[in-house]
Amino acid sequence: MATSIISAGDAANLGVQTTGGDDGVLVLRSGAAGAKVDALSIAASGRGTFSATETKFSPPNGSTDAVALEVGTGRSGNGFALLDLIGDATYSDYGLRLLRGNAGANATSSFEHRGTGTFTISTDEAAPILFSTNSAEAMRILSGGNVGIGTASPANKLEVVGAIVAQGVVSAYTNTGLYLQNKGASVFDVGA
Repeated sequence: MATSIISAGDAANLGVQTTGGDDGVLVLRSGAAGAKVDALSIAASGRGTFSATETKFSPPNGSTDAVALEVGTGRSGNGFALLDLIGDATYSDYGLRLLRGNAGANATSSFEHRGTGTFTISTDEAAPILFSTNSAEAMRILSGGNVGIGTASPANKLEVVGAIVAQGVVSAYTNTGLYLQNKGASVFDVGA
């Protein structure tokens, strides 16, 4: 049973309560008098619940200041940090998860998708998609679908700058044949 310590009756949008024992709870409420629901509650233990259908994080006074959502900041030791998106009743713990592991500075980070639905990485405009490692671009997909590895401007469906090793069959299913070239000169040519 919650006991209000600070409240302004049914019209209150803010309350500090005790719940059952000595735990202090900060509660922000939303809604009309008589139909208030807890929008945010934070227990003394640090656990909190946030309920909203739409939330926006905006810089103060419309400024150009950075807006950040930090999960796990202020730690005194290693621990998991995760952001879970839940959009169905089947995977009620998470359907899509952004996870930072708990192994310290070199912990694994992952983006996890559950279910058999399509996992899509896309741009809504004519922008490329970049994959980087060690602060350097490793692969690029241009808006037209060309993929470049080791190049930022692939002119073909797949363009690789650097050595390629294939263990297994390399196939070309076209009427134009298979051509291996060295600096523009045909070295090996299997015609159509």
